[in-house]
Amino acid sequence: MERWFSALRYGIVGALACALATLVAEIFVQVMDPSAAADDALAVALLIDTSGSMTGLPIQEVQSASIRFLRTWDRSQTHLAVIPFSDSARLLRPILQPGQEAQRVTAQIEEFAATGSTSMADGLRKAQQALNEMAAPRKAIMLFTDGEPNNTVPTLLRAEAMRRAGTVIVRRHGVRGSRIPDPVGRQ
Repeated sequence: MERWFSALRYGIVGALACALATLVAEIFVQVMDPSAAADDALAVALLIDTSGSMTGLPIQEVQSASIRFLRTWDRSQTHLAVIPFSDSARLLRPILQPGQEAQRVTAQIEEFAATGSTSMADGLRKAQQALNEMAAPRKAIMLFTDGEPNNTVPTLLRAEAMRRAGTVIVRRHGVRGSRIPDPVGRQ
């Protein structure tokens, strides 16, 4: 009976997480104004928490959602960067240019392992650097996390500066619920 209840609980949590991911993707599409001119390129940074709190189901969900995004999002006008972060952040190469195949980046995402702490401020810094490398007037970060940043104040200051500069930050909660202070996730 205990196993059945545990399996049911994981199934329900997984279904809720998928529904939430779909909702976040819809909000992202609306925020980024898909009715913009066809030559109005978009730069997107997928900022992915790979810290120890993401072990198990959370990292699997983020990997799945990120790969699904890479495969389904119309990238004909989209530059795309993927930045995993835990103790530090790193930019996966290549930064995808509009229309470029994502197989190499997808393979790197499949190799993510959850370990370390949550250096979100470093992740935001690296995401901004990646966005600056992309020639696109509209810029957005999709932040996938379930945790609280190591250093809240620097994270909030960096997020606010990015928002003032016109970067949209869309936060997707992990299955355990996010403890990020509200200012990071608000537009």
